[in-house]
This record gives sequence, C-alpha cells and structure tokens, in this order.
Amino acid sequence: MTRFILKRIGLGLITLWLLSVLVFFLANVLPGNVARRVLGPFASPEAVAQLNHQLGTDKPLITQYLNQMKGYLSGDMGTSVSTKQPISDVRWLTATSMTFITRIPATARLIAAIPATPSVNARKIRSKVASTAS
Repeated sequence: MTRFILKRIGLGLITLWLLSVLVFFLANVLPGNVARRVLGPFASPEAVAQLNHQLGTDKPLITQYLNQMKGYLSGDMGTSVSTKQPISDVRWLTATSMTFITRIPATARLIAAIPATPSVNARKIRSKVASTAS
C-alpha cells in the first residue's frame, strides 16, 4: 500500500511539473512583447527595454522558467503588473468570502429540500391516519 501511495505521489509531482512546463512555454510562445503590451504601443524603446529587464523577459526562456519555479518553491509568486504589489500580499480569498463559499452547498440543500418537505409530511400524516382508521 505504501508503494502504491508513493507511486501516486510521484506521478502527481511529475504531472504538475509537466503542466508547469507546458503552461509556461505556451504563454511565452504568444507573439508580442510583454513590456510592449503593458506599456502600450507608443512607449519609448528605452522604457520597453527597462521593463523587459525588470520583468526578466530579456533572459533566455530556460532561465526565466527556472527563476519562476525557484520563486514558486520559496513562496514568492511574483509582483502584480497592475497593482505593483506582491501577489502573496493580495488576499483573493479572505475569511469572509471563504465562509460564504462554504455555506453555498448547505443553502442549496435547504432550497432543494423545501419543495420535498410538504409531500414527505403529507405521506407521514396519511400513513398515521390510515393506521388509526383500521
């Protein structure tokens, strides 16, 4: 059983690694320059070169990939281009939104149970009436 679990964990890690390679390289195959897309078509070549250097997109793809994976493994998800804040500081799912998300299934079950409630009660009442009548 331990061998099976270790094999599954290993295959899961290999799958995650292959997926990260695929997504990274497909995102970098897209035409155009990231800095040019961020700064707009009328940005000066010096500003584009400076942002490319700041983002690390002027380095070879393999170096970019290794730096990105090293950051992910150390907990550094990078910096948001739009807000200029570290992504780890952005709280996408706060405690209140997580509470809301966890309550959705319970609410859906309650809503689904409402139409069924009268028919279940009616059957119980009919069976009680039938048993007392006989």
